[in-house]
Amino acid sequence: MATPLIAVDGVSLAARGGGAPRAVLRGVSLAVGAGETVALAGPFGAGKTTLLAVAAGLLRPDAGAVRLDGEDVWAASAARRRALRRGLLALVPQGGALDPDLTLAGQIAQPLRLAGLGRRDRGARVANLIAQAGLGDAAALRPAEAGADARALAAAARALAARPRVVLADEPAAGASDEAIEAVLRLLATVSARHGAVLIATDDADLAARAGRVAAIEDGAVAEAAPSPRVRLAGPPRARDATA
Repeated sequence: MATPLIAVDGVSLAARGGGAPRAVLRGVSLAVGAGETVALAGPFGAGKTTLLAVAAGLLRPDAGAVRLDGEDVWAASAARRRALRRGLLALVPQGGALDPDLTLAGQIAQPLRLAGLGRRDRGARVANLIAQAGLGDAAALRPAEAGADARALAAAARALAARPRVVLADEPAAGASDEAIEAVLRLLATVSARHGAVLIATDDADLAARAGRVAAIEDGAVAEAAPSPRVRLAGPPRARDATA
């Protein structure tokens, strides 16, 4: 069996401070293989965001292991964890975490500038992602000027800019329309289509049902559920209004 691109094994974590420790993650095990899009589905406070932070090498667990493409994240040095995040992994933070001073096109270009990609290649890749996302004229707007749909699409497109093999997305389409949810999922599905892995944390049952598989999380514990119905996630979305 091929090594999963994301492998979480027996991860536990307790919140401390202000009283007795409170279990946030309870012996969580989860694997996402190459070519998979998996939804980590559960209610607010279930531990979804915490698990993504542990998987990304941002929050150290009390017990258990996390492996990205076979490498033990928490056995590595801090410098190596940063290198993994730069070279292998991309995050879609909750709310997008867009820079208020950059246009949506500038958000997508930012990781490419940091990677040192030349101006011509950077421009071509940004233009391609704008077209894939269907951002249209909204690409020239700053986040405060754009609608929720355009912001969600820009955050997803930014995550794809450096062509990561692993994407961890935290509520990537919160507040967006059904059409934008479909478009965000189509964008993220391009990662799994090239044999990458996508893990999406969500409390939206409809979004979760569009993933290839659902892992249910509640009170910090994960149970694998039956594969969800496959949906067509191919083809670029239509360009949408700048304030959609």
